[in-house]
Amino acid sequence: MLETMSDYKVSSALDVPRRNWMSQRHEILAYDGNLKNIKLEPAGIYDAFPEPPGLIEFINHVRDNERALTTTHLIMWIKANQREWLNDYLATKQPSVPPKNKVKQADLAEVQSDFAAVFHREYIAYGKECVYNADETGIYYDMPPR
Repeated sequence: MLETMSDYKVSSALDVPRRNWMSQRHEILAYDGNLKNIKLEPAGIYDAFPEPPGLIEFINHVRDNERALTTTHLIMWIKANQREWLNDYLATKQPSVPPKNKVKQADLAEVQSDFAAVFHREYIAYGKECVYNADETGIYYDMPPR
């Protein structure tokens, strides 16, 4: 390539920045990997799980027995066989859903009784025949009674 093209054209053809090309040209030319995206050190995924072959063996065992393999099965296997790794992993994670703030039943009963006292003090002048339950039934004022 260098014989027929300039270093600018080679760097654009290989999708490698020119400064990397100039400093690492021998390694880049010797690269024997994916030519769509040339990286000398591929990023890759590092094995974070301690025993992948054991988990794969468990998965194959469940499938050989013609049983449905679910996430629950995998979690139960991890709990049984990789408890220390699971505890370390969960220690680094935050809960994804914040816990609900719950109010105690006694506090709710107190709020209800306070509201009832205020309501009765405010509307004591009205008789029962003047109070309408309007939360469930629509009231039409323009229609004559049947």
